[in-house]
Amino acid sequence: MNQNKIKTLKSLFYINTFIFLVSFMSYVLGIYYGVIITSLIFVMIMIGNLCLWNSYISLFPRNRYQEYSFDVVRDRISVDIFGNYYIDIYKVGSIYKCSINNKDLIFNMKECFCPKTMICAFFIRQFQFETINTYKLPSSKMISNIYIAKKFEYQTLVIRFHNGDKIKKIKIIDGYRTKMNIIMKNINGTSYYKRSPYSQSKYCGKMSERDFWRKKE
Repeated sequence: MNQNKIKTLKSLFYINTFIFLVSFMSYVLGIYYGVIITSLIFVMIMIGNLCLWNSYISLFPRNRYQEYSFDVVRDRISVDIFGNYYIDIYKVGSIYKCSINNKDLIFNMKECFCPKTMICAFFIRQFQFETINTYKLPSSKMISNIYIAKKFEYQTLVIRFHNGDKIKKIKIIDGYRTKMNIIMKNINGTSYYKRSPYSQSKYCGKMSERDFWRKKE
């Protein structure tokens, strides 16, 4: 893991804590123009928290890209007798493992508070990348649920997370359309770049998971 990013994460936490304390004291003491001051500080806290969040999620998975690389075109996903596609992922400690097309994928999610969301976002963006690159769609589509039927046969795709006897199912494709919640959209759309190409309203060139991985080096 990049130690500089860990230091940045801690620094942002301390800065946000300081700003919050100053904001709270200004409210308690009733400083003149307190509403304006508090509002400005609140905005600063929100910006700081966004930077903190982006720095945090860029650390995961904590292992190297080669250990969880996935080719969404060549790697065949399992299908049951009813034609439903699924990915089985097994949790062992802080490690999440799955096998796709006889290839093991390993995700080290140690200290991640939303590992399932992060892993779902990973698989979804592989479909997003391929569809956007193929049809040269605006890069801003990375923050949208997009229609993939022209490129893929998966009408539905479910990830099944196994933790002992417990199974949690999360649908990431439904009706040939990717299915992201607001956190996944943030992860896939804006969180890995200081200047996000995903905010662009035009096609910005080929995107891939390797680009995400390089940002962690």
